[in-house]
Amino acid sequence: MRASFTINVHPGLLMTHDWCGICQYNSRPNPGERWRNPRFAIGMKPRARNSREEVFYVDLTTFPTAGSQEQSRHVDLGPKAILPLKQDRPYAFVIDFVDGAGGEGLLKVRVDDRLIVDYAGPTGYANFAGCFFAYGLYRSPWWPGCEGLTASFADVVEGTAS
Repeated sequence: MRASFTINVHPGLLMTHDWCGICQYNSRPNPGERWRNPRFAIGMKPRARNSREEVFYVDLTTFPTAGSQEQSRHVDLGPKAILPLKQDRPYAFVIDFVDGAGGEGLLKVRVDDRLIVDYAGPTGYANFAGCFFAYGLYRSPWWPGCEGLTASFADVVEGTAS
C-alpha cells in the first residue's frame, strides 16, 4: 500500500508531552478481540526531555499472530528514522507499506523525496482484517501539554505502491 500526505505544523508553543502521532496504520480486531496499538506510526516529539528541538519519528512494532502468546517487539529503524522538525514548514511524506501478516513485510518512508526508512522484515500480525491508515494529531494520553499544537494536512492520497 502507498500513502502520501503533506503536513505543516503551525507555529506555536513547543510540545511538552512525550509524543504526538500524525499517521498510524491501524487494524480492526476480529469480533471478541481487543484493539491493539498501531504497529506502524509516524509521530513528533521533543528531541529529548525539556528540549526546545522537535523531531518527526517513525515507529514500527511487530505483533505476533492473533491468539499467540508471543510478545510484541520494537524494531530499531536506525538514526535516519528521526528527522528534525521545523514549525511552519510543509513536509511531504510518502509511505510504502506491505504488512507481512505474520511473515516478511516492507516499510519505506520518504520525506521531501529523501529516503529515511528502508526496512524489510516482520511488520505485523496475521488474521486481522480491516487495516487502514489514519491521519491526525493523536496525542499522548499520559502526559498533558499538547493542547496548543495544531497542524494542517494536505494532498492525502492512498493507493497501491508501484
